[in-house]
Amino acid sequence: ALLPIAQEVLFEVANLRGLHRTCIHPYFSVINELRVVGKVEGMVCAISKPPASLILYPHAFPKLKAIRLIYVGRLFYMRMSLSFLTAITRLTALTELTLCGATFVNLGHIQSLIRSLARLSRLSLSNIEFAQGMFPTSTYTPLPGHIPAVAAIRPKLAHLSIAPTNSTMASAEVARWLG
Repeated sequence: ALLPIAQEVLFEVANLRGLHRTCIHPYFSVINELRVVGKVEGMVCAISKPPASLILYPHAFPKLKAIRLIYVGRLFYMRMSLSFLTAITRLTALTELTLCGATFVNLGHIQSLIRSLARLSRLSLSNIEFAQGMFPTSTYTPLPGHIPAVAAIRPKLAHLSIAPTNSTMASAEVARWLG
């Protein structure tokens, strides 16, 4: 067994792939940052199955403050469901979100994700694009125009980092919306 201070340092940051290793399970309670880097096969399904699905339960990851999704693949965002957004509102300790290489259906789609994080104070966006016209509508899960009332307001961010791309105005639209 590891000393508590060693546990907190060694398991402070975890990768989604690592959550499937049973040796990591006893340390879920000390994880405060989850990184998902690169396309993960079946990402939408992977997050909905144990142990990754535990991310959506605050009692399993009580210290989870940051999620960083880096080039996880377009379909992850395109197939994000209302149940996922509803579940993510339960992560009350979550204050940081990083999205890099993300494709959303439109501004309303990314707004739904951002609004679902009621305590969000740090947001980093890089290489964001909207898929309007890029994919057939059957490719993505349509989200209703509203999300749970508890998260229906625009976040008050202490830090916003946006790296725009030359090929799309998505980052500018998100920045305009955030004020």
